[in-house]
Amino acid sequence: MIDEFLNKITIVLEEADESDLWIEIAKRAGLVKPKRIESLQAEAIELVKIFNATRTTARNHKS
Repeated sequence: MIDEFLNKITIVLEEADESDLWIEIAKRAGLVKPKRIESLQAEAIELVKIFNATRTTARNHKS
């Protein structure tokens, strides 16, 4: 069960990281107002940190 959770949280982490990448691309291309981009990027980075911590905790409990 923990292996399945780890697989799913890893996918979520990768998706959050990719979202940050696309936000950065939109920022560089000037597609979104800078003020809006900053909050979106901050939220994406925060989600990456949360999911990474979740995965680390789950891995530690697995062993």
